[in-house]
Amino acid sequence: RRVALKEIHPDRADDERYQKRFLQESLITARLEHPGILPIYSSGANSDDQPFYTMRLVTGENAKTLAQAIQELHKQGLETHASSLLYRQLLRRVIDVCNTISYAHSQGVCHRDLKPANILIGPFSETLVVDWGLAKNYHDALTLTKSEVVQLGSLGNNDEIDGNSKGAPSSRTQSDGVGTRGFVAPESYRRESIIDWPRLDVYSLGAILYCVLTGQSTGSDSTHA
Repeated sequence: RRVALKEIHPDRADDERYQKRFLQESLITARLEHPGILPIYSSGANSDDQPFYTMRLVTGENAKTLAQAIQELHKQGLETHASSLLYRQLLRRVIDVCNTISYAHSQGVCHRDLKPANILIGPFSETLVVDWGLAKNYHDALTLTKSEVVQLGSLGNNDEIDGNSKGAPSSRTQSDGVGTRGFVAPESYRRESIIDWPRLDVYSLGAILYCVLTGQSTGSDSTHA
């Protein structure tokens, strides 16, 4: 079958921080089983010992990101019948994303980079949340088994993901200031510890809804691209 192959950009391939994030993304995504999350088919290391994984390929004439759909909506103008229909469809997409993220939170995972560009609309009207590279496993520290390290390539002596010491609770660690401005919660850029991780995604969901309504990200005067 045809699949989507994901690898680290060559410019970042030797950076241990990006290797850890990439490995974390593959592990978290593989453990989340939901219709709104792309399934991972396989993972491994290529001939250059760089990690990769394959997942369902989303392609077709009607496939696009939510960001592209929002642009189409606001180019047409909300006064036309076609735009009105598209507007209601996009609101339905936002509800689908909310349900997907609710599932992720039930599994102790916070996405941390929700935005229209990270939401795919499939050729058969699927709504898919992608790019879990900044996701936070906040119930417990996510550690790697020996087989996972061998399979995806050793990351050195520190096999821990998210920078938590093994066995340590991760619910109060700092956010590291990740996410995309205009969609990320303000507390992500503060030095205070994060206690309620799901709240970060809830803020981003509100920012996505704002973008659907206005065609702009929060605090922006230009149309979101």
